Parts: sequence; structure tokens; C-alpha cells
Amino acid sequence: MNDVKYCEELAEDVICLILLNLPVKSLLRFRSVSKSWNDIITSRAFAKFHCRIAHSNPRTYHLFKQVLLYNEEETLHYTTLNDHVSSACCGGGRLPPPPLKFQLPLKLKRKGGFWFDSSSWDGMMCTPTYEPDHTAAIHVWNPFTRQVRRVSWPVAYTEYQTILYSFVGFGYDHTADDYKIVVHTHDFSVSASRTFVMALRSSNDAWRSIDGLSVSWGSRRSKAVTLENGDVHWVSWSNGAMSNNIKEEYYWVSRINNLEGRFLILKFSFADEQLTILPSPPKNHTADEIMWAWQLGQYEGSLCFFNYRIRAHQIHWINIWTLSAARDHNGSNKATWVNVMHVPFAPIGYERLIPLGFTVSGDLLIGITDDDDRHLMVYLAGEDRFVVVRLIDDAEVGSARAIYYHLLHTESLISPK
Repeated sequence: MNDVKYCEELAEDVICLILLNLPVKSLLRFRSVSKSWNDIITSRAFAKFHCRIAHSNPRTYHLFKQVLLYNEEETLHYTTLNDHVSSACCGGGRLPPPPLKFQLPLKLKRKGGFWFDSSSWDGMMCTPTYEPDHTAAIHVWNPFTRQVRRVSWPVAYTEYQTILYSFVGFGYDHTADDYKIVVHTHDFSVSASRTFVMALRSSNDAWRSIDGLSVSWGSRRSKAVTLENGDVHWVSWSNGAMSNNIKEEYYWVSRINNLEGRFLILKFSFADEQLTILPSPPKNHTADEIMWAWQLGQYEGSLCFFNYRIRAHQIHWINIWTLSAARDHNGSNKATWVNVMHVPFAPIGYERLIPLGFTVSGDLLIGITDDDDRHLMVYLAGEDRFVVVRLIDDAEVGSARAIYYHLLHTESLISPK
């Protein structure tokens, strides 16, 4: 009895149970086993269930590197991260595999233009792009199934700096069972900033304007982070009247190009389409310390705040906080920040470092730049030491003049269409 015939004799629920525990790469191959297998694997219900399992039991993360070459062609490389780095340091293990050149779908291949930091959820990436014809667009795409959906920017007139500092987030509305994109950008036709939302499944690329939000947005200063409840978060900055009526516990002050401003952590809920301000982490600096940098991430399912120093050839450090809900003396929930890690560096020669996120095993990934070479440094928290991993294996990547990293926490079969 051959394998195909044997598989066909299994009950469908048994086949589903087996398939649900397989990685996406295997499932994409197994669609060709039979029509019934293809129907199971390509069904939306199966994709959602498979993704929920991947969220609850992550086995591997994927680090994507977007590269802009000198000939202005976009390439994408990625490497798979699981326990390779930790096991290598414990002896007898393996280093992460070398980066693979990722074959971009045809809809994403082009010369010229720019990509910006991606937002992601359920294995899909939401990537704002600035096109060679000076227009903007948003691509929602699943890098493993290679399905892409291109969405026009919500306002007609755009410019590079506007897209760079616009808020773009991707998440999930549990009440409507739909994925949504939120964009807050400047609309030159009315000389004002506006907020737009689009639901992917229940609309035909139609943006809906949201008016009357109780909080102003300011200017985006970090990539978007979407948590398990589907809400999206950013760091915002303003030197204007945006935060004049906000209590001090919700902002911190620093300088950008000698211009003093206030930073806020914003959360947008896709369920009620409301914008709120989260309390700021503890302040242990002054506004004059302009070389401090901030970024959001996620750590063990919670919102994570990186506070780090990036001045070259001096002592570096990274403080890491997570946001948790604790009950106050009145018995109500109040969000509080907890310091979970302090990463000290001796003076090092790297020109730039940026925290990227955490591996499945809880080790910190740090992107580093040294003499135009870009590597990955991993801080092994349990061993309190660092490992530098050379991810640039392709000579083509070495000629890059711009690069963005994105850590994809889940691979899925879910389609953006």
C-alpha cells in the first residue's frame, strides 16, 4: 500500500490534526498530495487554527533584512532563528543558517523607491512604500505563501518625509474577525493631519476617515508593534501643543536636533478604533541627553520598551522594560512598567546598534554596523555574554546602502486577500 493511498484512508479529522502541527513550508508542498489535502490546507478556517497554534507554541522566528543596492534594486534576505545561537554557545551546537536571498513576489519587485519599517501580525507584513513616481502605497503580504495585496495611500498628495513619519499599523479586530490597517498622515489637500482605517476582508480597498480622536498623534518615532490582542503601538514625538494637557506621568522630554519635545507611547485599538496614551517608563535621564534612543518591541507577549545609547566608541547600554497590568489600592487594573533587563557594553567600535527583539529562547537580538558591514549580535541573558553572528554571506548584500530589519514572530498560511 503506497503512502498516498494510506493517507486517503485516514479520517479527515486525523489528517487535520497531523497537518496542524506541520510548518508552513511543508504544508505548501503537501497541497499537491491530493484534492482533499489541498482543500484542507487552503481553507481559511485551517489557516486561522494553524496560526493560533503557532502563536501559542512558537518554534522559530524569521529575521528579514531589506536591502537597497547601489543599482537601486530591492532585495530581501532572511535567516531562521530558533535555538541555534544559544546551543552554539553551550558547546556542540550550530550557528544560525546563512541568510537566504528571498525571491520577492513580482508585485514587490521594482527599481527605485523606498520601503519603510514594517508592521506585522499573523505572519503577514504591512509595508509602506514610496514609489519612484513619488506616490505612496501599502503592501500587505505573506512572505511564505507569496501572496500580496497592494493598497493605495489614503491621501493623493504625498512626499517622502511625510511617509517616513506617518503612523502605519496592522492588526486584528476580534469583534469583526477582520484584519485592519490604520494610517495617520498629513493630508495636504486640507492642510491637516488625518486618520484612516481600512478593513481588509469587509471592504474593497476603501479607506474610512476617523474624526474626533481624543488624543493627538504627533510624529512617529518607532516602528509599529502589534500585540496578541491585535492592538498596535508606537512611540510619538511632538514639540508643539500636542501634549500640553497631558499629565507628566504619560510623557518624557528629550531633544532631537537641539529641539526639545515630548515623547508618548500610543496605542490604537482596532476593536473600538480609539487612540490612548500609555504611561511612560520611569524617567532617569534629563532632556539634554540627546543620544538616548527609544524603541518598542515585545517580550514574552507583553509590550517591551528599549531605552538605549547609540553614541559610537563610547559605553553603550540597553535598558528593557515590559508593561504589565497590576491592581492598585482601589482594586482596579493599572498599567505599570517593570525593568526586566539591563545590558551593559564596554566601549566598542560599532558605529550603530539597534535592538531588534528576542529569540524564542529569550536571547536579545541586536543589529550592529561596523565599517559598512552589518552583523547580528546576540546577548545571551542567561550567560551574560555576547555572540556576534555574521549574517552577510552574499557579496551582493555588502554593497547595500540602506537596510531595514524586521523580526517576524509567526509564519502562517493566512492570505491578505
